[in-house]
Amino acid sequence: DAGTEASDSGSAGGDSELPGGVDAGTAVAMEELESARRENDELNSRVEDLQDQVQTLQRLLELKNTQLAEMQQTAGDETADQTAPVESPAADDGA
Repeated sequence: DAGTEASDSGSAGGDSELPGGVDAGTAVAMEELESARRENDELNSRVEDLQDQVQTLQRLLELKNTQLAEMQQTAGDETADQTAPVESPAADDGA
């Protein structure tokens, strides 16, 4: 009886074999591994999407910086034109 009880308790502990010679513990571990792989693939895909978004935002930022620099240059040119003294034609003749 003691031998039978020991083998029964061993089976309840997860040592039973499933079809194909795989024990239940191994099957659970394989399922967890596959689940982790799927999650890893999804996370890698998400990282790639986020990297694409970052690159797009960097290009947009560079474009906006260029536009801002052009606007500042134009504004500076207009300010310089407005503050430049107007020379009279008589001053040109005296030179």
